[in-house]
Amino acid sequence: MKKTLFGILLILGLIASLTLTAAAEQIGVSVDFAGMDPNESLTAEEIGAYEISNVKIAVFNSEGNILAAGQNGTPSYVIYKLSAGEGNMIKTLTLKSYASVNDYVLEDIGHLAGNVFKIFVGDKPEFDFENGTPVVEGMVGKKNHTWTLTNDVVGMEDAYVCLYFLNNSAHVDWVRFYSFAFSGTTKSVDETEPPVTEAPAPETKAPVTEAPQPTVTEAPQPETAAPVTEAAPGQPSSGLDPIAIVLIVAGVLIVAVVVAVLVASKKK
Repeated sequence: MKKTLFGILLILGLIASLTLTAAAEQIGVSVDFAGMDPNESLTAEEIGAYEISNVKIAVFNSEGNILAAGQNGTPSYVIYKLSAGEGNMIKTLTLKSYASVNDYVLEDIGHLAGNVFKIFVGDKPEFDFENGTPVVEGMVGKKNHTWTLTNDVVGMEDAYVCLYFLNNSAHVDWVRFYSFAFSGTTKSVDETEPPVTEAPAPETKAPVTEAPQPTVTEAPQPETAAPVTEAAPGQPSSGLDPIAIVLIVAGVLIVAVVVAVLVASKKK
């Protein structure tokens, strides 16, 4: 019984932990203008916004009231702040809205009213409506719209989304919004993938170019005869002198004569 109770408590604890974790990863703001009372002195806090300008809750029809321009012909905007919290960053963000932004030909002047609708995104609540680059621009038919803003806010800790509009018509409802709903997720800064660090390339030294050396051309040497080696004193020469030959022959003859004389004297 105790084991069963312990198991049930453990499962409930895990469910509660997962629920809290999931809730902590969610961000969003949702506001329904259709159910609000008419209000010409609307504040940002009343619609969960960061900052507003020239907007009001106006009476419309059976569909409900609308967020509209406080005064036509004057720019209007609503800025919402979406915060991931310290140590976190925004991972995804979408905006859903039920709205209508239309241009019609005005019978009294014979051309389009020139209504404007733009969505700006930034990490600061500062926007250049005339020269800045919106992430959404154009007319919006009366229906549910979903704009994916993930690529415009991913990695930000705080994202500011500005809905700018200009109603140049004579009718309050030609630019109208019934609701806004922001929803997104966050992730810890630590969850980001570490940057890929490439191994440093080996240091390449500039090649050392030696100055060209002059070519030394030696003058041709005259042909040299084989050296004559003289015999050292007391050593026979490698060549026989003619006088020496004569003396040798004479010596041999004298020795022969002496031998012959001695032989003859012995016989006697």
